[in-house]
Amino acid sequence: MNNNTYHLSEQLLNWLMYGASLMGAGGGGSVLLGRILVKLMVDEGLVSKITLIDSSNCKDDELGCVVAGMGSPLQFQTDSKNFNVALAAFEAMNNYLLKMEKKQLNFIIPGEVGSLNSLFPLYLSSLKGIPTVIGDSVGRAAPTLTMTTFAHVSTNPSFFANVNGEAIAMLVDGADKIEDLARPIISSSEFNQVAGMSLWLMNSQQLKQVVVPNGNVIAIAAGYFSDLASKTENPIDALSKYIPYGKILIQGKFKQNISTGEGFDLGSVVVSDTLGHSLVVYNQNENLFAFEKSSPTAIITAPDVIAYVRVKDGTFLSNADLATIDPNEEISVWALPCHPKLFNDAYVSAVVKNLMTNLGYPGPIVTLFDETARTSYFAYMSKVGFEILQNQSNLENVKRVIEASEIEEHSTKRIKLNQQSCKHFLKVGDIISVTVKSAQNLPKMDVFGLADPFVVIKPSWKHSQENYETTTTSIIKKNLNPVWNEVFNFTIESEYDKFNTAFQFNVWDKDLLVNDFIGEVNLDLKTETLDVNKEVDFVLSLANKKKKKNGTLIVSVKVVRK
Repeated sequence: MNNNTYHLSEQLLNWLMYGASLMGAGGGGSVLLGRILVKLMVDEGLVSKITLIDSSNCKDDELGCVVAGMGSPLQFQTDSKNFNVALAAFEAMNNYLLKMEKKQLNFIIPGEVGSLNSLFPLYLSSLKGIPTVIGDSVGRAAPTLTMTTFAHVSTNPSFFANVNGEAIAMLVDGADKIEDLARPIISSSEFNQVAGMSLWLMNSQQLKQVVVPNGNVIAIAAGYFSDLASKTENPIDALSKYIPYGKILIQGKFKQNISTGEGFDLGSVVVSDTLGHSLVVYNQNENLFAFEKSSPTAIITAPDVIAYVRVKDGTFLSNADLATIDPNEEISVWALPCHPKLFNDAYVSAVVKNLMTNLGYPGPIVTLFDETARTSYFAYMSKVGFEILQNQSNLENVKRVIEASEIEEHSTKRIKLNQQSCKHFLKVGDIISVTVKSAQNLPKMDVFGLADPFVVIKPSWKHSQENYETTTTSIIKKNLNPVWNEVFNFTIESEYDKFNTAFQFNVWDKDLLVNDFIGEVNLDLKTETLDVNKEVDFVLSLANKKKKKNGTLIVSVKVVRK
């Protein structure tokens, strides 16, 4: 590694391939095909020729483009010759540049994160001697070109190639237009549901503005964690400790219904546990939303990630992989946060709603994560991934980083199905009444060994509202165990509000000039069980990266219905 340039070992390439399946959200190509492509690169001595670079290493006048596979993941699995489509698409774009502008491609951009589409750029990197950028257009896998942060980048020119190396050029601007034109072509007999594509030609300055960072590096961390978990007696429990902030929705046997058409694998997966609970996951290549069978409302939707984990060994599975294993095997369904850059993109949200509507669910988008969880998840997984890249010959350093991160309280949790969770129970017009009761064992913040604490309450669903002001308790002077017993009411004003009920509590020490931060904690009510006029207490541990012991905050919540 030198100056943000990295090379991969065979072990890291495998970790990247396996981990990318977790972030692929059921799509992005199968692990089965990923293993074949890794073996091909190993057998041909190509692994040492792979180069990963940070986008900051790309010079201003250099050009790159996305190269990826497009079509049915199941159809891709029918023949390893389908790998040729990515190379043909790359050659088509490069030849166009040479002819029209006397330039060549200087770097390759991954289109998404998935077991196959994360490997295609690396394969081309090893063949062509140019680097692959760290990052991609979505931070997960996506069913359409429009569900990406690149959707507004020019698509003129775009190329789609078949397994025979024949390429079609599309000199059309607009990801939506390319999507509409490409799908019928990919479904034709000349393509047979499989294509390589090269598009979104851009310079490094454009790339830095739109890229979702570190997806391929995070995949390395996920694959590493899967490998560690596979060597334990209970891989799922081990993974839940290694990978923070996730939610385990259900674990059990599955039944898959899937069909292929118009360049997609469409269908559903029903997972049933031993307690009689069932979860239905609907997919269009990638998983888009999940329902409890007994509920009319989604428990989680895209753009967040819905992924499958094999219970017996902790490996990650795509929808195409599910079609190859025994349905009597148990799988675990996980929800993980997508990148904030994707989740907060209004255009992406509109695309997701349209995709879900086409599958019979008109919305709304439902999440189990607040902004802090998103940011923290990606920061932590990126940190581990880069540590692995930088310490390939001494992974003990990586283990020390993990141990020092203190993520235990944020470990992936199992949620309980078939309970009246807050998001299913709330109605528009309800009032969430929060009582900030007290704090205990706060750290000393001044020379006298005391503090002047106060609490700032931030309801997550109101952050985007105009003129929104945070709510603050009174200041308790010179006290490390303050008692407030102050009540704050927050109204559920829309369907969006009731599906995004979470609070952030920030505890501060009042100072003359600049207030000192004591700690923060998030309370996600979407999976909590509440009832009308029934007060529920929460004892919350405060977190502060600069301090190990930050005390606890005690609050209560009840729902008031008019």
